[in-house]
Amino acid sequence: MKQISLKMLSAAALAVLMSACQTTTEQSSAQSIERPPAVPSNTQTQDWFCARLPVSSTAGRSSMELFVRDQVISLASVESASGALYRSQDGTTEFWNKGDEATLTLEGQALPTCYVQGKLPPNFEARGNEPFWSIRFAQGSLEYQTPSTQSVSRIQLEQPFRSQHVLTSNTADGSLALNITRRVCHDSMTGLPFPYEVEGTIGQQSVKGCGGDTQRMLQGVEWHVSEINGNSTGSVIATISFLPDGRVVGQTGCNRFFGEYRFSGEGLELGQLGMTRRACMTEVGRIEQLYMQQLERVIGIEIDSVGALILRGRDGSIRAFAL
Repeated sequence: MKQISLKMLSAAALAVLMSACQTTTEQSSAQSIERPPAVPSNTQTQDWFCARLPVSSTAGRSSMELFVRDQVISLASVESASGALYRSQDGTTEFWNKGDEATLTLEGQALPTCYVQGKLPPNFEARGNEPFWSIRFAQGSLEYQTPSTQSVSRIQLEQPFRSQHVLTSNTADGSLALNITRRVCHDSMTGLPFPYEVEGTIGQQSVKGCGGDTQRMLQGVEWHVSEINGNSTGSVIATISFLPDGRVVGQTGCNRFFGEYRFSGEGLELGQLGMTRRACMTEVGRIEQLYMQQLERVIGIEIDSVGALILRGRDGSIRAFAL
C-alpha cells in the first residue's frame, strides 16, 4: 500500500510540476510577444554617396546619427527654412537633407553634394563616340542628340527617371531605350573615367558611352599614394585630396602642398602648387622631391580595375588608393 501511495503521490507531483512549467512557458511567450521593437518606428535610415564617399544616416524627430569613415557622429535637429538640418554639438559637422539630396560639412570640411544611393544626380549627362551621341536631363525633360539629328531634341519624361536607371521612351526618331549602370567607364577618346556606363538604342542607332561627372570620381575621399613611377613609397604617408571648390591639397610625408585643379577636354590640369618648407629626413625628402616633380607633370587620370587612382604624367605616373 505504501508503494502504491508513493507512486500516486509522485505522479501527482509530476503533473503539478509540468503544469507549472507549461504556465511559465506560456507567460514567457506572452511577455516576448509584447516586448517593444528595438528600433523606434519614427526613425529613417538612408544611404548616400557624397561623390566617392559612402555615408549612412539614421534620423529621428530631433536627432540623427551619421556613419562615415568608421565614425558614428551624433547630430541634433536645428531649425531651418527648408529641408531637415542637423548639427553636431561642436558645430563642425552639419547635414542638411533636402529630399534625395543633402549637403554635408564634415569636421569643418565641405563635401560634394550627396545623393541617395541608387538615384542619379538631377543634372545627369551622358555621351558616346563613333558615332557621337549625348543625353542630358533638364527639369523633368530629356535632351538628346544623335548623328541623325542636326539639333538637340527634347522629350518630356512621364515619370521620374532618377530611381529607375532604365529609360524607355518614344521620340521623333523612334523608341529610346537606355540602361545606366554605376560602373567605372572610360571615355573612348579622352580616356577620362566616369562613374556610369550607358548602353542602349536611340531609334535604329545602337549607342554606348559614359555618364556622370568625372570630378565626383575623385572628390570626397583622401587618396594615399602607394607608388611613384612604379616604385613603392614604403612607410612614407603621401596624400592628395580634390576638394569640390577646385582646390587640391595633400601632404608629401613631410610638408603640405596646396593649389588648384581643373578638367579640360583632354584630361586633368594642376595649377602651380605651393608648399610649406619644413626640413625633411633624407628618405622622406627624396620621396617628397619625386612626388612634387611628378605632380607637376600630370596630364590625365585613370581608375584601374581595383579602384586605384592613376595620375598619368608625360613620363611617369602616381598610383593612390582612396581612404
